[in-house]
Order: sequence, then structure tokens, then C-alpha cells
Amino acid sequence: MRASLGPTLETVKHNCKVAYSSHHDPNPAHFDDSTWLDSFYSIDGDLIVALGHMEYHGWEHPGQCSSKDYDPACWYNADTFHLSKNGGYHFGSFPAPGNYVLGVPYKYEVNRGPEGYSIDTNIVKTGDWYYAMVTGWPWPPNCIEGDKSNPCLVHSGGSPIRTSNILDPASWRGWNGQEFAVTFVDPYEMVIKPNHVAVSFTTKDHVFTPVPYMDCVNAINFHETSGLFIATLCDPYNTEYGPEGIYLSTSPDLIHWSEPTLVVSIDQLRAKEPKGNWSYAYASLIDPRSTDLNCSTVTDEPYLYYVRMDDSNPPYTRVLFRQKISLHWSVQH
Repeated sequence: MRASLGPTLETVKHNCKVAYSSHHDPNPAHFDDSTWLDSFYSIDGDLIVALGHMEYHGWEHPGQCSSKDYDPACWYNADTFHLSKNGGYHFGSFPAPGNYVLGVPYKYEVNRGPEGYSIDTNIVKTGDWYYAMVTGWPWPPNCIEGDKSNPCLVHSGGSPIRTSNILDPASWRGWNGQEFAVTFVDPYEMVIKPNHVAVSFTTKDHVFTPVPYMDCVNAINFHETSGLFIATLCDPYNTEYGPEGIYLSTSPDLIHWSEPTLVVSIDQLRAKEPKGNWSYAYASLIDPRSTDLNCSTVTDEPYLYYVRMDDSNPPYTRVLFRQKISLHWSVQH
């Protein structure tokens, strides 16, 4: 991971110094394979927390996949805790289980993926709570929601998580449909009572309940004037919300979300580009006028950031774009 550095959003430049490098640990119980730091929270400008999107790539490790090439059936996801004490110039890791933030309560299974949870948004603080959004894949393979013969043990979709202590990776709690009571257990760690008897647990108590529309969430912001959260949704692969594109949805509580509103379609983005094999992802709102150290708040005129990828030259021929947009609000009764 390398940072873009500068005094303002308008003047940041790519920096070649490595701030974090994945360890590619072949043991899935260590949650330390291919890791992208993508959820940051600066506490004071020097101490910065980062949550890592950890992908265990079974196909890269002998005996962990039937294929030696990229194979989503051998893809296992969890989120890990990282910390910088020097303003983000370097992030450190912690050995398992101290690095474990959240994941599904099931161990990695060869050729039975994709499996796991992923926090793909930024972190927002309101009041005493820090919030983020987590997403997951339906699991086991080919499961059917509500089918008693082949039920989904893990649900597809997204949901809010929260903590009051961002420095404690085990303190995050998920939404269970009624309250933030879902604890995320490390499936490789057995809890032992003083008499050395393993404590059993019900796995469904450690699986979050999805909320509407959040399966394609990329970022969340807080709009101080309206008191609403805004979710940026990037849906370049299907027409769940409407035409393929980037959408916004609002919520007073991160649980109840409005029907997504289209900001720009993928076809409209492609129409502005020279001819090419383009795809788009990683959308978020960032406002240079934000008064928050982490830019989690926005005014009525934020920038929409997104990434254009050249699918003829994958995977990392990418360009970061931004476009100023205007938010218009209507009062509903």
C-alpha cells in the first residue's frame, strides 16, 4: 500500500514509499494473506486505525485449492486490525488472534467459497459510536435463502457495524435485525472454560442481518445539515437498483435506507471517455470543505470519486477521477 500525499485534496501526489505490505501467510487461521487497508480513522493526526480487507487466496498456497490460478471457490475473506503511530506513513500488524476484527464463524474450506465478510467502507463517528458497513456473500455454495434443505448459513447483503472503542478490534458489533448484538468470533479460536471444557456457540448469533440496498455499498458519509447518513453504492455488474451505475441512498440511522437514486450510469461514464474497454468501481463522496479530520462529513456540494479500470490491461491500469455534484433534498411526510 502506498499513499497519495499533499496539503489538500487538489494537490495530492502518488508516493512510492510502502506504508504497508501484505505478508501472504499460507495459514488461513492467521488471517494474514493478501490484505488491503481500506477503512481508516485518524484519531489525532498521528494515531491512525486501519481495518484491512484480508483475502485468503487458496490457489496461491499448496494443498489449499484444486486450482493454481485465480479461483473464487478458494477465496476466504475477513477483516483485520492495523495501526499507525506516525501519521499513516507506516502501518503495523498484530499476530492472530489479536488482529481479528470480524469474519464468518466458519473456517476456510477448500473449493467451497467465496466465503467471508468484508468491510469496504470508511469509518464514521457520530456521538460515542464509530460505524462502518460490512458486506458478505451467501454461503455455503448454491444455498437458497429460506430453503430448509439447503439454507444459507451466511446471508448475502450489507449491514452496519459499530464500536465505542475503535482501538479494540474485538469490540465491533453487528446488526441482528433488532439491535447491535452480533459478536464476531474467530472460528479458529476455541474458548476454554477453567475446567478445560470447550464452550459451544450458536453460529447464527455471529452472523449479521442484512439491511435494504446495502449489498453494493462503497462508502458512507454524514450530512450534518439534514442529519442523514449517505451511502454511495456502486453497482457496475447488475441492474439491482436500475441501470448499471453509481447511486446514493440516505438513512437517519444506518438501518432504514431510501430507495437508491442514480447519480450517473456506467453508459454515461463511458460516453465521456475515448473508446476503450473501461469498467468502473470504488465510488465515494469526499468534500474538501468537511470539518471532520477524516472527511466523513459532506456539504451539499461534495466530489464524487471513482476509479476507471482498463479491462484490456488488467488488473492495475487504473485512473482516479472525481466530479463535483450537487445534492438536492426534498421533505417527505
